[in-house]
Amino acid sequence: HGHEQNEVRKGDHAIPVKPLNVIETLLATVFISVLPILVILVVPLSSTTTENGKWLKTLLAFAVGGLLGDVFLHLLPHAMAHHNHGSQTHNHEHSHDHSFETTIGLQILAGMMCFFLIEKIAIIFKEPTGHGHSHGKNNNKGLSQRTRKEGSKEEPKQTEAEIINRERLRVAAILNIIADTVHNMTDGMAIAASFMVSQSVGLGTTVAVMIHEIPHEIGDLAILIRSGMTRTQVILVQLVTALGALIGAILGLALGTQSDSTWIIPFTAGGFIYVATADVIPQLFEKTDILQTIKEVIAIVIGISSMLLISVIE
Repeated sequence: HGHEQNEVRKGDHAIPVKPLNVIETLLATVFISVLPILVILVVPLSSTTTENGKWLKTLLAFAVGGLLGDVFLHLLPHAMAHHNHGSQTHNHEHSHDHSFETTIGLQILAGMMCFFLIEKIAIIFKEPTGHGHSHGKNNNKGLSQRTRKEGSKEEPKQTEAEIINRERLRVAAILNIIADTVHNMTDGMAIAASFMVSQSVGLGTTVAVMIHEIPHEIGDLAILIRSGMTRTQVILVQLVTALGALIGAILGLALGTQSDSTWIIPFTAGGFIYVATADVIPQLFEKTDILQTIKEVIAIVIGISSMLLISVIE
């Protein structure tokens, strides 16, 4: 849909002012923002029992497939297509094409680096205060739990690693919320731009975003629940990320062009790659067995396949 949007908008800048466009865009955006809350209410999930823990890890594997599938089968092809439509002398400008792809690569790496730094800073600032509180409040309880763990099974180092892992999970949840808000912003902008072209293009984009959000939200739910959030907290988080879609929609309507926001898609892709590989995949290595591994591999493949199917439909 990117190509059609640009052509129409270049030719006619009066389009964004139509009140009907504004109403349609905002209704569509609210609709795609409410849908994930229904997904959250329907998916059976809690991190309490061991059985649920295994089911949660299988859903985390699905989240990995969904995030990486989203990046490589949806976001990046979309970013590349945006350029291919724009350049008509594709064959003659090989060097220009190459520099464009390099720019996309740099934007992905910038996204990854940015998320790496956010996580680093969050852990650095969290650690001294976190340790201070736990030692001050329930020092004995912490010690007894630690000695119990050391005595029963593993060495103290393992316990330290578990503490760090738990902390990283919380940070991963925050990173995921940031990436999602930015991602929702691009969705909002795409919906706004599409309704400016025509109602049918707008509805098409809304349906595409909606289908695409379902597997994505199931994955998000797994990441957030695993980080220790309750279902109610997850719903509140969803409302926060939904603001991203509304901001994107309003920006899309106001600017009437997407040319200066092309960096957002590769940057978000970098964020998703980081969350999937650095934060979610390591969780799949904890307390694992053959059967669980098979389930996780199948879940990753289903996650990727769902994104592949959606990109084919789109």
